[in-house]
Amino acid sequence: MSVNMSVSETYSVGGVSFPTNKSIVNDAAIVQAPSLPAAESAELTVRTNDTEGSLTVAGGSTNVQTGNRIDLYWVENGVLKAARGATAGAVAGDVVPFTGLTGDVLPVATTTVTVAISVEADLGALLGDNVNGILFQCPARATFVVAGGDDVEDFSKVLDAGVAYAWFEGVGEDNPITGDTIAKVFISHADESGSQIVKSAFAYDND
Repeated sequence: MSVNMSVSETYSVGGVSFPTNKSIVNDAAIVQAPSLPAAESAELTVRTNDTEGSLTVAGGSTNVQTGNRIDLYWVENGVLKAARGATAGAVAGDVVPFTGLTGDVLPVATTTVTVAISVEADLGALLGDNVNGILFQCPARATFVVAGGDDVEDFSKVLDAGVAYAWFEGVGEDNPITGDTIAKVFISHADESGSQIVKSAFAYDND
């Protein structure tokens, strides 16, 4: 049985519409749409360097546990920023030390940030060369990290609220995971008010 992946968009400029449609047929697809719990507000209380420091989570407690993978979101001079893939150190009460961030450089100490646990969605063992389409979307600001079994990042996207990322074979852009064997996608969102469904899809052929 084949699986169809399609996208339909309409652009409008000066009252003139520019509709676009794309559809591809694949052997199979892996679709993930987990509901992730709310992120948490925190203060960057210690800034050790550009990629590590310590957070104090608001409210006197946190859902982050020692060893969790975490992502951070913040606003700096009116610009949305994000960093990903840190490892939480020994959590003590509402204090979360962390190391190993990738992405934007940490802001100055005392900056208010949003901390989110990055959840793993399993993809099995998928050859990147066989992938014909990739879709990411979340109603809130979100981070997607595609990785192999070694957890090393092969491809990532940080998307603003409600914005979708779509890559299709033949759209003029190179396959972002060609040459890789991917096993998982790490996902998080920045909504502190409640849970959000974070969606990802990988359409592929078997040969």
